[in-house]
Amino acid sequence: MAEFIEKLKTKPWVAHLLEAVARFGERLGGQFAAAITYFSVLAIVPVVMVAFAALGLTLTLFLPDVLDQAKAWITDTVSGSGDLGDQLSAVVDQAFNSWRGVGIVGLLSAAWAGANWVNNIRSAVRAMMRPDFDMAEDKPNIVVQTLKNLGILLALFVLVALSMAMTTVAMAARDLVGEFLGLDRVPGGGVLLSLLPVVGTLLAGFLLFLFLFKVFPEKRVPTPVLVRGAAIGAVGMAALQYLTGTLVGVFSGNAAAAVFGSVIVTMLYFNLFATLILVVAAWVGTHPDFLGPQVTLGDHVPAEPTDYATKKVAAELEAARLREESERVPAEVAVRSTRVGMGLGAMFGGALAGLAALVAAVLGGLRNR
Repeated sequence: MAEFIEKLKTKPWVAHLLEAVARFGERLGGQFAAAITYFSVLAIVPVVMVAFAALGLTLTLFLPDVLDQAKAWITDTVSGSGDLGDQLSAVVDQAFNSWRGVGIVGLLSAAWAGANWVNNIRSAVRAMMRPDFDMAEDKPNIVVQTLKNLGILLALFVLVALSMAMTTVAMAARDLVGEFLGLDRVPGGGVLLSLLPVVGTLLAGFLLFLFLFKVFPEKRVPTPVLVRGAAIGAVGMAALQYLTGTLVGVFSGNAAAAVFGSVIVTMLYFNLFATLILVVAAWVGTHPDFLGPQVTLGDHVPAEPTDYATKKVAAELEAARLREESERVPAEVAVRSTRVGMGLGAMFGGALAGLAALVAAVLGGLRNR
């Protein structure tokens, strides 16, 4: 068994997958996924506020009769509790009529949380894909970056809505095609029709991952690698949706578990989805076609700076070195100058000593007289 596993590791696609998983772990993939999950859960509250404001706008301006019917139903339901029905009706009326304030606060909060969510996904994806984890990320002006994040967020909303629509259409088409062609009465036709929603989910996931790895990486991803990475992400996303549906069914069967089940499933889905994105990013980042040819410098090839700033600093250091060498006195000249100086010093010292002796002799002769 061990020999089979070792032999399996030598296969290129298995080795590539293991390398991607190793990069995910080495580059703090779990921590990045947790940060993305945090901002995903944080964005739920403003999204609910915006949805509530949209509902209030619809009921107060376009469907006031429905709102009146809802308030009347509440009043009739608790009619035996005094004025409780009127109080609840007033609360509902006030809540839905305050949709403007709720909508503004919700939109601003959603924009802030969504921009941070997109920024965290971008940073995490780039951390998985860059050649060196310690490389600094290029960040443009904060205003430009925020506007880009909001644009990407809107595009993601459109893609998610499109994926939901495609899944719904695929499920409706399954029933229509089955009734029109009578495939539901053909052996194996039901299995064939059940594949239509799966195909719709895979196509939606493929478009989503194709968009993510088109806008987030710093370096352009080659088209074959991009397509394969998006396909892997689509398959993982379909499996994740199936797992989520299974868990929801399990929790819904228990009243106690249903209280916290939705929260647990939501957080688990966000975390696994973020992990899937980063694992695919690590897979793309370790692909040979994305890395390109690796150049190894030999002893005979000098490593020279490539960017302008480094070249400028290197030129200044080289100029300072040359200037220092030009000002430095050669060793031979320094030795010769030292010898000449010592000779002149000795001659001057000897002459001075002779002069002193002569003066002393003259003074001694004058005293003897």
